[in-house]
Amino acid sequence: MKPFNFAETKLTERAFCGRQISRNLRLIGAFVIAMALVTIGSYACRRGIGAEARRVNSSLAVIQLDCTQARRELESAKATQCQNVWQSQLSEISGHRLSYLNAVIQCAPGDIWLSRVMSSEGDTMLTVDGKAVSFEALSTYTSRLRLTTTFEDVRIANTAFGKAGSTVFVDFSLNLKLKPVSVDSSPASNGAASASAQAPIHVPDVAGGR
Repeated sequence: MKPFNFAETKLTERAFCGRQISRNLRLIGAFVIAMALVTIGSYACRRGIGAEARRVNSSLAVIQLDCTQARRELESAKATQCQNVWQSQLSEISGHRLSYLNAVIQCAPGDIWLSRVMSSEGDTMLTVDGKAVSFEALSTYTSRLRLTTTFEDVRIANTAFGKAGSTVFVDFSLNLKLKPVSVDSSPASNGAASASAQAPIHVPDVAGGR
């Protein structure tokens, strides 16, 4: 039987343990280094991502500001356009109404006194109230109104005799159907305008007996 050398076995085991410990230490060192690299890389990525996020947020803020400004400019432009359209429509409507009133006034002879002119809803009809010295004066007035290009139809709605002191007159009410009139057309240019150059319209003071 071969003799067993304990000293050699101890030396072999010691050498093996030393190699295992060195190997484990190297593995631990490598793991520590890897963890350090991962930590450094993660920190660098977070910094890069944070910087990119801040840059994107800044760009988004600028874009949002530009969109807000563009929206305000668009709303201002729309408001200006609506205001211009409204003013144009108002000017057109005002021009129409003035042309109607001019026709009503200019066609009135000197023996006609107008007391009220009202327009219907939609400006399709005018109601003219007033006083006439006689039915002949009222007939002359309605004839002049029919000669204009402003009114499509002229009808006497109501008549009644009235008296102020010793003066007898005719209360009347007329219904005038309007024609569509362009803004630049004017009843002053029709034939009745030249035939109706009369004295200014005046309303008698009924209470005073004149």
